[in-house]
Amino acid sequence: VSFGPAGEETAVIEGSNLTLAFEPEGVMGGQGGCNSYGGNYQIDGQEMTFDETASTLRACAEDALNEQEMSFLQALNQVNRYELEGDSLTLFYGEQGVLNFTRAE
Repeated sequence: VSFGPAGEETAVIEGSNLTLAFEPEGVMGGQGGCNSYGGNYQIDGQEMTFDETASTLRACAEDALNEQEMSFLQALNQVNRYELEGDSLTLFYGEQGVLNFTRAE
């Protein structure tokens, strides 16, 4: 839905699709807007980390989408904790960043 510094998040570019899916046994993946990505995750209480994240290497048609995808994937690799409330997932990264997700139907 949005990401960036907490309280100053930027909405995902309209028409683009950033997704994150969790699979059993610590595997995750999704769409970064132009490329698919995947890797591993670990959860310990409210702490969450991602590692071994890799993505396909197609360029987006628009520079803004390329920048969004690069920022999103960098943020994902810095996640250190999460909060799950109803259908909303917030991942916290770095010092003050947040990634906000809503469950897809």
